[in-house]
Amino acid sequence: MLDTPTKFAAPLMKRLKMYKLREKIEITDVSEAYNVYALWDGEGELGELDPRHAGLGRRLVSTDIIETTRSADEYDAHRLALSIPDSHYDFETQTTFPANANMDVINGVDFKKGCFVGQEVVSMMKRKTTVKKRMRAVTSNAPLELGPIHAGERVVGEVLYASGTSGMAMIRLDRIAQTKEPPSAIRNLRNAQSGSDIQIIDLSN
Repeated sequence: MLDTPTKFAAPLMKRLKMYKLREKIEITDVSEAYNVYALWDGEGELGELDPRHAGLGRRLVSTDIIETTRSADEYDAHRLALSIPDSHYDFETQTTFPANANMDVINGVDFKKGCFVGQEVVSMMKRKTTVKKRMRAVTSNAPLELGPIHAGERVVGEVLYASGTSGMAMIRLDRIAQTKEPPSAIRNLRNAQSGSDIQIIDLSN
């Protein structure tokens, strides 16, 4: 069974059916029959450990309707606190390079399996180069806006998703490393006018 954001269900189904070729297998969308739950902070031992990060806890796929104590907004805030990108909120899978979304470091890419689309480029990036752009969660003491992040006059990233004062950004790690600007000079659109600064949250272990 595959667990995927609702917005990707139809294109994923189309792609899976295309690649099954003449194999005698049946691929079925069971979204209406199952519910997906996230459990963290010791909320239970049901389901399976989320392979992306230990702090995300467990994911449970069940036909039962279970009363929950957390909201989708709380889950969003929790995964942002861990700096974990999520394609439901932050990016489109077909237009995002896996390493830019940290898939290579959160078990989103299996480097031991057989061929897959883009395998050579993904493998080369891991073995021979340093990824210059990666997604990182960001926070501010003022509401974030989608758009560029500046360190002084230089663009060092872009806010891709914003939820109040937290969000996910694509950060140019090479430019951040080179900047001589103080942390208070890293700002995005609204923050550049208000004087508020952005904090970049590193991906934790």
